[in-house]
Amino acid sequence: KKYFSQEDHDAGIVNLILGCTHITEGAIPFMTKNIWPVMPIMMLGSSIASILTIFFNVHDPAPHGGFLVLPVVENGPLWVLAILIGAVVGGILFVAFKKYDFEKNQKPAPATKPVEAPKAAAVEAPKAEAADFVKVENVFVAEDFASRDEALSFVSNQAVKAGIASDADAVMNAFLAREAEGTTGMMEGFAIPHAKSDAITEAAVIVVKDESGVTGWDTMDGAPVNVAIALLIPGAQAGTTHLKILSKVAEALMDEDFRATVKGSTDAAEIAKTINARLV
Repeated sequence: KKYFSQEDHDAGIVNLILGCTHITEGAIPFMTKNIWPVMPIMMLGSSIASILTIFFNVHDPAPHGGFLVLPVVENGPLWVLAILIGAVVGGILFVAFKKYDFEKNQKPAPATKPVEAPKAAAVEAPKAEAADFVKVENVFVAEDFASRDEALSFVSNQAVKAGIASDADAVMNAFLAREAEGTTGMMEGFAIPHAKSDAITEAAVIVVKDESGVTGWDTMDGAPVNVAIALLIPGAQAGTTHLKILSKVAEALMDEDFRATVKGSTDAAEIAKTINARLV
């Protein structure tokens, strides 16, 4: 534990949740701190896992989803084993690097004469209140979209109208860029599209519901998307706020009661309250 900061431990929990669904953004906070040698370590662990899946004759028909799609994976137990082996190798190398880095930083610095700072009256900092990322006015419960792109375009334009973003086209391009990396369609009618762009001025969540279902949006179970919980994140917060919100939404979607409430309600205030309660 001494090799990792509390921030690292918190990010590790987020990474574990995201990693189980094969969402790779959880690795960003660790890599950005030390691109060298952390990125090669991650590449090595991933390569070992990938090569082992070939040797183990693993076939995964689902393009995304992580362990949620385990039931449809041929030789699933060996697939999990390959991932664990790659993760263990990467983990050992990463801890070895963190140990080296910790011990290097523990070397005593040259002694200097301490300078006594002037005493100042203690001022108690105000407690930060949890932000309501989902505003009631940003929950749309009765929409009808012909396609995924139409839904994302609607969210992009609503972001500009709400003052969350300055350029709808830039936000739309950010959504599409993320979808090109891998679909954000999940299971049971949910999707978590997310856009990271400098055109977004504040972190926010926009929710859209389409009772008939948005077709053409790849999902893990092939079902159309009824609820899209769209995350809009300023570019500067890509490795911080983005990961926190994404992990909490992903965790919430594992809760059957949460899914039932959000999917079944037509009350924008109730939906906003339900999601905000999980983002605290």
